[in-house]
Amino acid sequence: MSESDAAQSSAARNDGQMKISRNITDLTDREIIAIEALLLLRPSKGGFAPKVVAPQVAGSGTEKGDAQVQGAMEQPAEQVAAATPPTLVGPSGSTEGPGPESPITRPGRALSDELVVINVQQKCLTLRWSTLKEHSQFFAELIQDYEQDPRRYAGLPRIGGKPVVRLGTVSAKGVQNVVVAAIKGMSNFLDNAGEVRHEGIVDALHAAYTLRFHGVMADLVRLFQSAWKKHRAALSVNDKAATLVVAHMCGVVDVLETSFYEILRINPLPMSSLQRLNYGSAIHVKATHAVLKQLYIARDIVLEEWRELMDNAIAAFDATHFQCPSFDGGAQDCARAKATAAAAFKMLVSTAGIYELGQVDPLGALERLSIMQTGLCMKCQKRYAEFWQSKKIRLQELINGLSHGTA
Repeated sequence: MSESDAAQSSAARNDGQMKISRNITDLTDREIIAIEALLLLRPSKGGFAPKVVAPQVAGSGTEKGDAQVQGAMEQPAEQVAAATPPTLVGPSGSTEGPGPESPITRPGRALSDELVVINVQQKCLTLRWSTLKEHSQFFAELIQDYEQDPRRYAGLPRIGGKPVVRLGTVSAKGVQNVVVAAIKGMSNFLDNAGEVRHEGIVDALHAAYTLRFHGVMADLVRLFQSAWKKHRAALSVNDKAATLVVAHMCGVVDVLETSFYEILRINPLPMSSLQRLNYGSAIHVKATHAVLKQLYIARDIVLEEWRELMDNAIAAFDATHFQCPSFDGGAQDCARAKATAAAAFKMLVSTAGIYELGQVDPLGALERLSIMQTGLCMKCQKRYAEFWQSKKIRLQELINGLSHGTA
């Protein structure tokens, strides 16, 4: 290819790129909605980058006009932080500070068709009101409030002419994940290795519950359960605590009961970890308070139950509980074992560390007691094991009830 041909080809490409840039400003409403999930939801390296659709550019598309379009589309996130948008408490109790004067919605264009910048933890996501309204009951009520009171809407801070709403009750990661899940599907939670990211699901489920993205709740709960089962053993204390609070909020029973006991075994209770997702929403504050209250109540009750069991542990050998059915030498072995049971059992429980274990993990201690060899015949040993297993089941039921606040 000659230099002149290459120059013409390059000029053609440049001209095509300029046309593409200019055409973005002329998209119809249907086209904007179609590309919204593909272009406006892409996170930058530092989190959400504000994707601002450029204003109409006057003229015939000169280089100066194209530069203005490109600059408007790449507005840096730092400008969002500098705007210091107000905290949004909720649809009915929203608190917005006075923003700069902003143009009233264009005549003939519904508020739901406008773009809005959602600011979460200094990261931004630009969406159409109608998209948020479709998927979130929280935003549906919020936009209804703004439509009924246009002055409040006009007083919001603006970036590139778009209103800014700050969410202070959820995490940026949670909002991003739940929005993409609602618009693009649950495949967002699969990474290149096909593994489900538990922490991302916890944040998304928390955001979905708080902002009432009802359409994805069932799918998120199923992913939450499966990921928890798969990664439970490797979860950090922070993740276990966040899992417990979100399971309590969303009523995921199997995760709630198991996570409750896992946190109950940690001494002292991980207060800061239980607050990881607490961004100030009334829903989360109530859930965290309820979980902490039940943990403290459960600790006192379970310790008392354990100590009472140990005080009466010799009942496992009592002749009224175990009538040896053996007719050979087994009966004599059982009689000798029972005769020395009290002293031997107490010494064994102490030296084996079972009593101390019961202060932290009473269910684990009862399991060890049930498999402890005592010198009884096989039939009496089975009854001995059943005695401790029954105590374990009863204590497990008590702890499960406490995790729900019903015991």
